[in-house]
Amino acid sequence: MMARSTQLLRYEELTVALDALRGIPGLWGGMRLHTWNTILAIKCDDVILRYLYHIGDVWGKLLQHDTSVMQHVDEVTVKALELRAPRVCTRDADEVRGQILGGTIFSAFGEEDRAGIWARVQAVGDLIPSLDTLFENLNYLKVLTDCMTRLVSPSPGDTVSTALFKAFSDTNQRPDRAIVQVTESSFSSSPASSADRADLGVRQLYAYAMRHYLQMPRDLKGKELLARHTTNVDRTVLHKFADLAERLGFESAEITALKENPQMRDARNSSGTSKPLLITDGAGVKKQRRCGLPSVEEYTKDSESLFINHLHNVEEEQGEGLTSFFVRKSIYLAFFGKPSSLSLEEMHPKDDAIEQGQELERRELERHERDRGEEEQERQERDRQEREREEQARQELERQELERQKLEKQKQEKLDQEEKDKQKQARLAQTRKDHQERSQGLKLKKLHQGRPRGQAQEREEWERSNWEDERRLGDQQRIGLDELLDIVQDTNLQPREDIQAESSGAGLEETSNNTAVRINFKTRDGDIWKPVSTHLTERSDSSEIEKVAMKWVREKWRLFNTELRMLAPQQCYDTAITDGTYTILLMRESDINIDHEPLLSAMKIGIEAKEQTPNPRPQKDLSEIL
Repeated sequence: MMARSTQLLRYEELTVALDALRGIPGLWGGMRLHTWNTILAIKCDDVILRYLYHIGDVWGKLLQHDTSVMQHVDEVTVKALELRAPRVCTRDADEVRGQILGGTIFSAFGEEDRAGIWARVQAVGDLIPSLDTLFENLNYLKVLTDCMTRLVSPSPGDTVSTALFKAFSDTNQRPDRAIVQVTESSFSSSPASSADRADLGVRQLYAYAMRHYLQMPRDLKGKELLARHTTNVDRTVLHKFADLAERLGFESAEITALKENPQMRDARNSSGTSKPLLITDGAGVKKQRRCGLPSVEEYTKDSESLFINHLHNVEEEQGEGLTSFFVRKSIYLAFFGKPSSLSLEEMHPKDDAIEQGQELERRELERHERDRGEEEQERQERDRQEREREEQARQELERQELERQKLEKQKQEKLDQEEKDKQKQARLAQTRKDHQERSQGLKLKKLHQGRPRGQAQEREEWERSNWEDERRLGDQQRIGLDELLDIVQDTNLQPREDIQAESSGAGLEETSNNTAVRINFKTRDGDIWKPVSTHLTERSDSSEIEKVAMKWVREKWRLFNTELRMLAPQQCYDTAITDGTYTILLMRESDINIDHEPLLSAMKIGIEAKEQTPNPRPQKDLSEIL
């Protein structure tokens, strides 16, 4: 804090102006010493000094420059009055009147004194300033000053304004008149001396910055490049800025450099010359929005009116609320003051100047609209072609991707099928090999033993070999199970006449007591299972069927039910009756290699046999069979 205070003391005039305000304690609630480094860096000491004098002048008139009275003004009073314009805004007048006369503010004063203060307050036609409003408005002044530094570079000890005055050469100016810009492309003139022309020229350049500062942000350097900065520089606006400065009589290296930049078409020309409104119906601009930077909406709306002839217009109006233009005008006059000797009445353009400017603007706008229409058509055509190319590229990529996926799928399916076939062939080959090895082993064993064997020994050996065969056949039956299910489910299993004829001998024998059964033994001949023997036996006697089955086993045949499950001789009788087929299937030991075809045909035998049985047993589900 001490360092900042010491730095401020080096600026003697600013210090004196601030000291003059120390007699009003309520103003110092808005003092911000911590911002003075930034304030002094913008090099607008003279403009800030004028604002400080403006604060002292307004409050001095309200309190009749009585220092003993000023000491009783508190911060509540200052906050209530700042940014009010009672003479122009009726709402402000009504609100402040009640606060003053009611003693809410100026509470240290008597009723008579407050009545006198109110009489002076209601005579204020501009926004009442304070130190707080100064610091808020410095944000606005800074962006305007950034624009000015594109025209001049202040030397050490100079402010931006003094640098501009030094750059004023009065070249190509009439000795008794000053050029006044009234629209973007229209000019008038006013009686003026050389000093007045310089002052009016500086003011007009600041007015241009007020209209276009969003298109002329300062160039960021060094670490500032890291800051967020979204507005781009409009080179056309800069070029016209330099044109205006040169036309008003200013010369500098910066102005020359800006004029060397190619001028592009200007998309924004103002043709309005009507007087902007100062007041409006309703609330108008809210009190807290009457200082600092304007909103984008306010900036855009006021840009067509921020010319010297409007900013210096002394005509007044009275209404319910204030417009944003009134706010900009008040801030401008607080910083730059009112011109002293210029004939403000003559700043308004004459009819011939207006007509000439409007005609030029009309032609420029027509040309611009025509060029913009052509550019828009070209842009739309480029966009259309670009969209077509993108769509074609997208479709081609999709086609390539679908083709790649299709090829990948086909390749994978082929590999999967090859692997399945390979595994199936390997299992079949292994099964054949195992069967051949077992058969050869049994033959060698018989040769070496060379002795007769009893029926019990044969049965034991048969059961051992039968277990091996049954295990092997169980594995074979599961080869291609899904394919077999499809075959069986799609096959018409209605009995054929030839199969009915072949199977007609099996089943219950119709005797007087219904106690005899007929059992068929069948062998496979191609696709057909043909009966080789039929045996009639009592239902309660299984020995006959067991003897027949043992006979087939000794002759190297294997016994199966119609589901191709391998059976022992003693199982044949019960199995044939239990499954309701009354059928035993025979296969030579050397021919055992069950694949889909024998299994399917055997299953058909079982199904058809059950259909011809008087009281068939319930048929098993195909999944249980397999």
